[in-house]
Amino acid sequence: MPLFKPNRRDFLKTSALAGAALTVPELIPTASGSIANTSYFDLTQSSTEYVRNLHQHDNSHAMQSFAWNSADWLYVLETKNDANGDMTLSRYDSSLTAQGYMVLSGAGHGVAMGIDRWASPNYYWTESESYDNGGGGRGRKLQRFTFSNGATITHSDAEVFDPTIHLEGHTCYNVTCSIDPTYKRIGVRYCKNADGSGGLWFNIYNLDDFNNHNYIPLITSFKIPSAPSGAGTAQGWCLYGSWLYFSYGTKESTCPGTQASAAAGGSMVGRLNINSPTSIIGYDSQVGYTLCQREMEGVGIRLVGGQPRLHIGCSGNNDGSSNHYVSMYYKTAMI
Repeated sequence: MPLFKPNRRDFLKTSALAGAALTVPELIPTASGSIANTSYFDLTQSSTEYVRNLHQHDNSHAMQSFAWNSADWLYVLETKNDANGDMTLSRYDSSLTAQGYMVLSGAGHGVAMGIDRWASPNYYWTESESYDNGGGGRGRKLQRFTFSNGATITHSDAEVFDPTIHLEGHTCYNVTCSIDPTYKRIGVRYCKNADGSGGLWFNIYNLDDFNNHNYIPLITSFKIPSAPSGAGTAQGWCLYGSWLYFSYGTKESTCPGTQASAAAGGSMVGRLNINSPTSIIGYDSQVGYTLCQREMEGVGIRLVGGQPRLHIGCSGNNDGSSNHYVSMYYKTAMI
């Protein structure tokens, strides 16, 4: 299905001689220890509602992550939570009217995604080549593709990227990505071992280099610290500037929810300084706390008039059913 694949002819022409060298981890240039420092979102400030109870194409499972393209259309990635790693990508126009979906077969779980808003047409980035980790599918590589309404694709219909082999000498596990819509960088989070031991690791690249399969790291890979004290289940992450942002939260059983139960569930947002990744600073988050079966799900950056907004997602419903609808809230204040 060539419709979904980017045109790689120019890349293949320019990299034919260099391709062999790029597959050897030892030949990747040594990365520096830092990138330019940027401001960060003030997570103590209150959040503003962006949308509440937005229906997905398939409401039987919860969204995991989301991002916006160059036309300010919202894309929501939902796991089917099966061993094969199937996911659904729903899209909405700038007025949040549903505009179709795709099914990504054998991709992963979807805790993060990215959109290359500089490409025309835009490329959509997710996990790829899923494996069953005992709790559902997780990706081992990354893929990019163009959107085709109603289509079902596998990794053979997309362009696949394997960055971790250059960092660790082998293809890794639980590989996810996030694209910074301002600084044009892609972050990659991964686990070195199939059983999850050794924790999660991170590196960052210029997107232009990465698009050409030139996996030149901007920093030395680091292990992501453990979750803040009192945090619930890890639910998503995204990249912006020199910071990583995370969401945490245990699913609530109440309907409607209460502020007290939201706090008791360890619902948090957190930030980590890429240049000094010693600890994740977490803050209680009670966004959408009145939703039935509320669960924190994903964080992402939207640009409005060129200015970033940090959106915090949560899943739930307003009717006590088993449906999973999309709600989001955002912060704008930066320090």
